[in-house]
Amino acid sequence: MVFDRSQTYQFALFFRESTEEPSAEALRKLPDIVTDMSGIEDSLGLTRLTRVDSEASFIVGDMGLVPAQQTVWQAGGGIWKLLFQTNRLDLHFNAGEYTEIIGSDDPPSYDAVRERVIPILNQACTLLGKTIARIGIVYSGESSCRNRKSPAEIVARVFYNSDTINETAAGNILDISARINRFTQWSLPTASGSETEIRVNRIEEGQARWRVTAGHPDTTLHWRLDVNISPMEALEGVTFKNNVLDAFSNHAIDWMSERITHMSEIENE
Repeated sequence: MVFDRSQTYQFALFFRESTEEPSAEALRKLPDIVTDMSGIEDSLGLTRLTRVDSEASFIVGDMGLVPAQQTVWQAGGGIWKLLFQTNRLDLHFNAGEYTEIIGSDDPPSYDAVRERVIPILNQACTLLGKTIARIGIVYSGESSCRNRKSPAEIVARVFYNSDTINETAAGNILDISARINRFTQWSLPTASGSETEIRVNRIEEGQARWRVTAGHPDTTLHWRLDVNISPMEALEGVTFKNNVLDAFSNHAIDWMSERITHMSEIENE
């Protein structure tokens, strides 16, 4: 499966609830930590983060949504974006735009992105003095689907029964979407020092979108894979050591690769 229209990654760390802000010195050092190249072969364009104006945002509190300041840094003209709130850190990577800028036909592999991101997020947690309560990794892609199968038929073959598959193959369905959460449990290192079976959501969303562009019909395939530690774990007070990122990302990327491979097999049948 070739996602030729767009590819993005999001790595989200949710910290144990706290009203304490990191020191100004820690926030000043954070961009240097995140762009550190020690032991890393390919920067993937993440070499210098520039702080942009803080953005107003909201976080969920005991009384509902409450205002919060969000500090934002960017690199590569927005290809990378780092966002920090009191209890959350997000790192976004636009792999599609990066691939265009370097003039390559091949986007970075899942493993290359993981190897660039996970070590620096480990260091960031240590610098900020934060304890991890949840992790999320999201991959999104958009494809023109220039091969034999239409976007609608690919979605139908992944999610639907034979009647819907036949209708899409006949061209009778233009727009179609579906979402499945494949719940599982992974053994992950917790702050208590033990490996514990942790509840994990593995959410897969697929959508075929039909529209008229420049006077011509155009259908594209949109796919989103979202792997995250269940909010129930945080509600029950489970927290994790920083090295949980290595174990979690290994599981997550393996599952994402498996799902994309499955789609490719369907596309090329």
